[in-house]
Amino acid sequence: MTQPATRKPVLSCRLVHIDHYCTIPSPLDVPARLSLDEYRSVRSVPLVRLFGTCADGRRVCVHVHQALPYLFLPYDGPRDRLYATLDPGQVSRAAELLRGGSVLRTPFHVYESHIPYTLQFIADFGMYGMGWIHLA
Repeated sequence: MTQPATRKPVLSCRLVHIDHYCTIPSPLDVPARLSLDEYRSVRSVPLVRLFGTCADGRRVCVHVHQALPYLFLPYDGPRDRLYATLDPGQVSRAAELLRGGSVLRTPFHVYESHIPYTLQFIADFGMYGMGWIHLA
């Protein structure tokens, strides 16, 4: 199997701090599989901020768009819509409603809802505190 070509990093920095906040969606927040019209009903989206320092001492703040919170559950219905947009603070509440049978009068097994959003993000991308981030 051929390895994908690796691009030279444009920016490399050490991860010092990570946080997130919710904001009004911009064109950078529209997933490629959706049109802007389909996405207009979304009122806010999470934006991850990575704070760090470069090797030369410069401080940076990287804004990451389209990193959405998630949870997993078994689903056997139609596959025309496989996701819903949630505020990271609502994932636990959504999981509680799904587990309790409040949705479709069926209790669901919910997975990965206990992991905080920023921890889920750094785990998904193999990051760790004071580790190097290479952006291409």
